Formats: sequence, structure tokens, C-alpha cells
Amino acid sequence: MTPERLAAVALPLAAILTLVLLALLARVSRLARENRELRKKLADLAAGGAWPTAAVLQATKEALAGTHVLPADVQARVHRLLIEGRTIEAIKAYRESTRLGLKESKDAIDALRRTLGV
Repeated sequence: MTPERLAAVALPLAAILTLVLLALLARVSRLARENRELRKKLADLAAGGAWPTAAVLQATKEALAGTHVLPADVQARVHRLLIEGRTIEAIKAYRESTRLGLKESKDAIDALRRTLGV
């Protein structure tokens, strides 16, 4: 390969590799930020700061009004699952407690998510 041909190939290749590197750095930065946020949420959960308060449990009752009354421990579990972003598990816990169908359970959990802002 001649030096001219090598230079003609190397310059575009270097530009492509630079773009790929910049994209990877941006992704690593975003993932590091998300990791910090999740660690903070986990620390809050471990410290008890994000566990349902009486006001949150009342909001849960209001959001689920007309659907089914949940025991306090199930309400707390559903709320914790929603905070953790585990919506499917929250729907499953709700279904197991209420014996309602999937659609009704999903609708109730969606209403709760809107009320709680999660």
C-alpha cells in the first residue's frame, strides 16, 4: 500500500473512530449519572426515607378507590415496587391480593402511578 493510499484510508477511519469514541463517552457519562441516581434511591430506601408514609398510603387508597381495598402491607409492597420501577411485579402483587383480572389490575396500578407521580 502506498503512503498516499494509506493516508487516504487513515483519515476517514480516524474520523469514524473519533465519532464512535465520543458516542461511547456520552453513553458512559449517562450511565454513570443513572448509576449515581439509583444508588441514591437505594440509599434512601435502605434509610427508610422512601417507604410509604401515612399520606402516601392515603393517596394509594384514593387512587384505588372503587377498585379494591388492599391490606396495608400489600399497599406498602405495591408502592415500594412502583418506586423501584418494577411495575409488572406491582401489578402481579395487586392481582394476587384482589383476584382481579390483568386489565383491571393494570388500570388500577396505572392510576396509582399517576397519583404518586412515579
